[in-house]
Amino acid sequence: MNAIMRKIFIGFAAALVAYSCASAQPPAASSPTTASSAMKAVSKRFALVGSEGVLVEVVDFEDGEALLRITGVEGPLQNKVLSHRRGLEGSDLRYITQWSGREWLTLLRSGDSAWLGTYWRLSMPGQEAIPVAYSEPHSEKVDADSLFAAHQKQRSAGELDNIGRFDQSAERRHEDEIVATSVQAASRECGSALKASIAWDTLSDRALREQSVSDWCASALRAVKSACYSSPELKSFVQQQVKEVSCRFDGNGEMSLQGGRLTWSMNLNLGDVDTLANKAFSRIYQPEESEPSASNGSPSGSR
Repeated sequence: MNAIMRKIFIGFAAALVAYSCASAQPPAASSPTTASSAMKAVSKRFALVGSEGVLVEVVDFEDGEALLRITGVEGPLQNKVLSHRRGLEGSDLRYITQWSGREWLTLLRSGDSAWLGTYWRLSMPGQEAIPVAYSEPHSEKVDADSLFAAHQKQRSAGELDNIGRFDQSAERRHEDEIVATSVQAASRECGSALKASIAWDTLSDRALREQSVSDWCASALRAVKSACYSSPELKSFVQQQVKEVSCRFDGNGEMSLQGGRLTWSMNLNLGDVDTLANKAFSRIYQPEESEPSASNGSPSGSR
């Protein structure tokens, strides 16, 4: 009898334990059937428009992140649905993503006050900032599910990783293109076919990510252009003596001219590089100072 009761008790206890364990398990999660069920909670969706068909679609999430899609403007971010970090800096609202190994401020809202109003500015790599403004009709058409689905598809295809990854060749090519615009401007002013190059072996990848090295190089070209504009003599000197500009980042503001090559040696810690370049180039060409003729001067006390 005791053995029978013991078996009954053990069986009852085992069943009770099994039931308790089963009750403690959470219900199985259902497979998401729509993009929205896989998304984080959405706090806001809106759109901004600019001139010539520029459109920025924005989906804000409650956790401080956002998705942005930009169309109607050329650039590496066009039509990509990129994840952004959203945050306030003072009164400015900033949307920041990753582009070519660096943080990139894509969208900025400033002047958010009753007195100044609200101003939005869109920034695309290699271009000037584009003013954009809120659009109610376009905001009503922003589809959070569609944007999230496009983001997932682009991420799976590796498109977004390529945008965020640092590409040394592309960065150097981009900086060379910017320098080329300064070359063209100086060539037009001086009436000569100038060339320019950056000594990339004197510049680290970190500096390339963090600084606009093309602007530093272009300071020498701006000095040459200014010289040509200032006098026919300097213009003639450039036409005869300066054929190309070489920019190095291992110097301290030195400039030399040899064999038609104007070498501008500097570093990224120098201040007011335009002033330094102008002074350095003025030392390359020093016109002879002529004595003023006595016959040309007005005698003292004359009327």
